[in-house]
Amino acid sequence: MKPARSTLLAVTFALGLLVGSAPAQTGSDEGVSRHTPWSGYWWPIAKGELLVPLGKYDVLTGRRAAWWELENHPPGPQASPWHGYCHGWAAASVLEREPQQARRARRAGGAPSPILDVGDQKGWYAACHAYDSANQYGDRYGDGEGSEDMQDMAPDMLWQLLRLFIREHRLPIVMDMDPGPEVWNYPVFAYRVDYQSLGRGDGWCNGQLQLCAADDAVPPGYVGTMPHLQTYTFVFRMRDGAIVLGSGRWTGQSHGNHPDFAWYPHVAIPENPELAYDAVKSLIQGVSRPGNPAPSRTSTPVPAARPSAAGSAAAPPAPGSRPGATALSAADWLGQGRETVDQAGQPLPRPLSPLQLVAAIANRTSQFGLDAYLEQFGKSRFQIGERTALRGTSDRAGYLYVLHVAPTGALELVYPPPGADNRVASKGTFRVPPAGQGDYGIRGPFGNHRFKVLVTERPLILTGLDRRAPLEAVGQARGDLGLQPSAETPPTWQGYGFRFFPSQERQIKSLLQDYVQGRTLTPERLDQIDIHRLLPGFAQDEVTFYVGP
Repeated sequence: MKPARSTLLAVTFALGLLVGSAPAQTGSDEGVSRHTPWSGYWWPIAKGELLVPLGKYDVLTGRRAAWWELENHPPGPQASPWHGYCHGWAAASVLEREPQQARRARRAGGAPSPILDVGDQKGWYAACHAYDSANQYGDRYGDGEGSEDMQDMAPDMLWQLLRLFIREHRLPIVMDMDPGPEVWNYPVFAYRVDYQSLGRGDGWCNGQLQLCAADDAVPPGYVGTMPHLQTYTFVFRMRDGAIVLGSGRWTGQSHGNHPDFAWYPHVAIPENPELAYDAVKSLIQGVSRPGNPAPSRTSTPVPAARPSAAGSAAAPPAPGSRPGATALSAADWLGQGRETVDQAGQPLPRPLSPLQLVAAIANRTSQFGLDAYLEQFGKSRFQIGERTALRGTSDRAGYLYVLHVAPTGALELVYPPPGADNRVASKGTFRVPPAGQGDYGIRGPFGNHRFKVLVTERPLILTGLDRRAPLEAVGQARGDLGLQPSAETPPTWQGYGFRFFPSQERQIKSLLQDYVQGRTLTPERLDQIDIHRLLPGFAQDEVTFYVGP
């Protein structure tokens, strides 16, 4: 993603103002912001997709915003793949009301106007906040300035920052989630810290931090808040009931994967001189609904437990985002709410962080019976381009998930696809892909592959799942290996990939590569995650097969 702008103002964070209010050496601390940021697309420069909304803006205003974008941020392979408008989307989601319906702007003289779908409006906001003035906390790694220490920001500083913004002032805050040179911004709006003394009498404590942000692995027209959950572990020291400043250290997987810096925008400033923020606000807020086209939404706002375009349970509704919505607590957003059902009697979804998902994949125990097998029973060796399907039976009713792990550690959600109802009945059989919807096409690389089958009594939200489009068809995969796809090859069932920032992707692939090769993932490598505590009512099975010539 595009780096945070140099206009961000670095300020000193007065941690000492909060230290005295620290609780005892064992307990928890949590908070949720009053405003819930909305999910939006990050508009990668290389794809040039922002040119479409900017072109509509030019038609309505007579400006040349699309031309300026094309000249200054030309799309194509020369653009860094991570450069985009995550910073603009994140700032807009913190400061602006979410566009939720397609609209038609009024033009002078009654001339025909383009339909502005939700993605167009969110794209305008992302561009309008691309150069915001903001307060910055912590030091960005890789910019050639400051300490260049990959271990900042320290967990005790981050904790106090979360308390100041989210718990005390009820404000969300934007964070770069990757500690490396790339910047991946997400608006964080809920957190929880659980900690306990190590029992050595010297004040040292273990801590676990959970952050919930709005995710951007969604289509441009997505409406609502898709939770993005991250979990971290750290140690710190307390003296006389107060945190010892500078004592915090990241531990376990968090040593190489933790937030880098944080910032809060306060003045909207477009980078594009052809784009006027006031004009955008007027066009979005002072427009009428189109008479015919339906709202251009990829995901319609629905109650929390309904299946959605995410391919799993829908996100909890953003507090105050629509009439009748109920504000959710930090525990609700983090999947720890006491109430396991919503007002309609449906179970609230449980978001899983990427590391928690790996723990679920690596787990080999179940709380009830689940049996899964390939349709070609007994076959364990496939060639690229062959087709297969999974069948199975679950002893309990629940929600079915099938993941494919390649020899490289690459992860794919095979089932459910966007909008599917993935419930399975008790003692009922299932097929993936469902009957009449084709077969799964075997792809490379050569080596051991695994299908992991999960049934949970509570629906899941999988952090990082790329909800934009399925993976390439098997014919294209064959082309990548120098094989010519056949025109007669029927369409294959396609899974969905995951979008992790670089430090996390390296971790996840390393862990899953070991899992595929049969190496044991110890509790220490998974930060002591207890998947059965996270997912009461959980069963798993797996199918191993080899892909070779």
